[in-house]
Amino acid sequence: MESNSWYKAHKIALDYGYRFEPFYKNNYFACGLYRDNEHIISPDGKIYKCISNIENNKYYVGDLEEIYI
Repeated sequence: MESNSWYKAHKIALDYGYRFEPFYKNNYFACGLYRDNEHIISPDGKIYKCISNIENNKYYVGDLEEIYI
């Protein structure tokens, strides 16, 4: 499999009328921030809603110690 196969697939799709943004540019479906039952646990046991914002208090949910003590 060539490393640029993703690009080629999108180019072909555009030739056939595909007009949506490639989903790698829109990761709402993948980000835990937009999912009800997904959380990220940092190495120090803190729980966040989004992996991209570990250590950002805005996305801090709790701590494993708070849940299991």
